[in-house]
Parts: sequence; C-alpha cells; structure tokens
Amino acid sequence: MDQSFKAKTINALTKLLMDHYVFPETAANMSHDVTGRLNNNEYASINDFSLFAEIVTAQLQGILGISIYKCGIERKNRKPRKRKRIVRSIKIIT
Repeated sequence: MDQSFKAKTINALTKLLMDHYVFPETAANMSHDVTGRLNNNEYASINDFSLFAEIVTAQLQGILGISIYKCGIERKNRKPRKRKRIVRSIKIIT
C-alpha cells in the first residue's frame, strides 16, 4: 500500500462525506481531520489495508463520539427487550 493509494482513499472519503453526510459542519470536521492526518504522514507506516480502514474508521468515530466496537460489546451484555408486534390490516374496497 503506497501513499498514493492512501491519498486517493482519503480524497474519495472526504468527497463522499462532503456530498452526502447529513450534517455539513460535521462532515467538514471529519474531512479536515483525516486530510490533516494524511498531510502529516500519520498513515505513512500503515501497510495493511484492513488496519488502514480500521484506523480511519476509529478516527472518524472519535470525532462523532461513538464506537461501533463499544456499542457491539454493550449490546451483548444487555438483556433483550420485548418488542411489541404491530399488526396492520388493510381493508380492500371493491
């Protein structure tokens, strides 16, 4: 994995964030963060695709204040809640 691949990935990611993320200010913050890390060569020593993806994901989640890994662990320890079943009927008029 070379620097060019990492730059193309971060550029594509930031474009997607800016074009589609529901909160434009948050998208700008996330884009600025990962672009700054790329420019500061923080990803230079990463040569594994999965590790690169995990690190960038964790950094973006850190900005949002969430972690999918943490949530997954918490879900396993939680008691399942009872769900109410909603039944909808459709009356067809002929």
